[in-house]
Amino acid sequence: MEIKVKMIYGTENNDIISQYVYFSKVYNEQRKLHGSTRKTVEETIRICKDANVLKEYLEQRKQEVVTMMMTLFDEEQLMKNHDANIRREAAEEATKIATEKANEKAIASLVRMCKRMNGSMLDAIESVVSDYDYSEEDATAIVQKYWNEAPVTINIQIPKED
Repeated sequence: MEIKVKMIYGTENNDIISQYVYFSKVYNEQRKLHGSTRKTVEETIRICKDANVLKEYLEQRKQEVVTMMMTLFDEEQLMKNHDANIRREAAEEATKIATEKANEKAIASLVRMCKRMNGSMLDAIESVVSDYDYSEEDATAIVQKYWNEAPVTINIQIPKED
């Protein structure tokens, strides 16, 4: 499949497409200078009218063009805010999940250590409550989970007989 694209650039012609391309270029330049503001739109209209570009249309419908362009700015800002909120919420959720996983691993390790040192389940629960800001109920549940899983390893070395 072959596709040909014709790029439209502003020409010296006075056709409507060339005028629109000129308007767009002026608008982009003004937006770089003034941001997404009413001044950008007003300056774009003024410059184009002075250059006799879309002059009749802009004189007859200036307020409509201003309103339309400002609405585009508002919609663009809403989309930026929405996207920023989505990114922030995703980052917060990822942080929460990562923290929960790290805490789970640390608590499992704490329970194993407590068992190895002949500590009680109550000692482990108290540590989880104080160190990880869990409620006593939640700490009891998680400690019980790992207490029952945590193997106690005792290393005994038996000397070899020669």
